[in-house]
Amino acid sequence: MKKRAVIKSSIEAVSKFIADVVAEMGGTVDNMPPDVYIISILLNESLYNALEHGNKYDETKKITVDLSYENKSFVLMVEDEGTGFNWKEKMTQEKTNTKAYNGRGVFLMKKYSSQVGYNEKGNKLMLKKNFQ
Repeated sequence: MKKRAVIKSSIEAVSKFIADVVAEMGGTVDNMPPDVYIISILLNESLYNALEHGNKYDETKKITVDLSYENKSFVLMVEDEGTGFNWKEKMTQEKTNTKAYNGRGVFLMKKYSSQVGYNEKGNKLMLKKNFQ
């Protein structure tokens, strides 16, 4: 599966995109294979970070997504139109309050991915997850 999309910066558009990908991979809200569940976490954290922190819910801005899932390898690139952030600081963070509503996105992406990186500006995420 390969997919490229340009998504409007709205909760509805992001939620629909994630639901469509999960459905295309054979998952539902109530029943997801383990691989699809992890992919849904990665999609949620990355896209909602782009929406909230990158584009600041500005519906005139877009989120560009490229993803592929082939041979048990998931690759995701998410780019927003924001000013970026200090990703180097977040990448060295060892702990987070996992019960907190905010502040755990990069931590969770690192936890569930094989590789995570950003462009220098900090507005483009690249991650990879290899499944067994």
